Amino acid sequence: MKYIITAIIPFLFLTSKLFSQNGYVILENDSLIEGYIKTEISFMDGQKDVELWRTPRDKDPLKFNLDEIKEYKKNKGIWRIFKNYHPFKDNMSIYFELVEAEFLIQGNVELLFINNQQSNVSSYTGGGLIPAIIDQSTGKQPIIYILNNKDDNYLVALPMSPKLLRPALVDFFDESIVIKFESVYGKLKLNKVKKYVRYFNENY
Repeated sequence: MKYIITAIIPFLFLTSKLFSQNGYVILENDSLIEGYIKTEISFMDGQKDVELWRTPRDKDPLKFNLDEIKEYKKNKGIWRIFKNYHPFKDNMSIYFELVEAEFLIQGNVELLFINNQQSNVSSYTGGGLIPAIIDQSTGKQPIIYILNNKDDNYLVALPMSPKLLRPALVDFFDESIVIKFESVYGKLKLNKVKKYVRYFNENY
């Protein structure tokens, strides 16, 4: 009997960890609820729901649609939910009715990204929601990096085009800071954006 008990306990612990992860949900009214988070995607319509278990054995977990949530944390990942979001000021036809953006860096300046190839990302076309692929005049942009000023929530989405990237960075950071990025890291490139954000957060 002793051996049976020692076998069951690790199994229950492992099952609990796989089933849900410690985290939180922030609702539209800014209320924060902590617990164990589980996410589910419907096979019928691709809609994603978030379940919050207040205890690992919660018999009546809370269930939220993404449009009820501002932000949620699951395990080590944090996602912000954007609604009716136009990422690029110069192209208002690019529009997300509902999309998740994952935090890559947190600090005074936050860096988030939208995986535009994820199945639950949708774009409004006038005829409903469809899986979105962003097409700018410069070509397809499967990933969108977003800068956020934590103090005032000023957002700037970064285009892939080198010609458009610098003005976007200047819009967010200021010309003198972008010149500093160039002196430290060389030619501005989108794949260096994590370095720019870390540099700013460490030095300003």
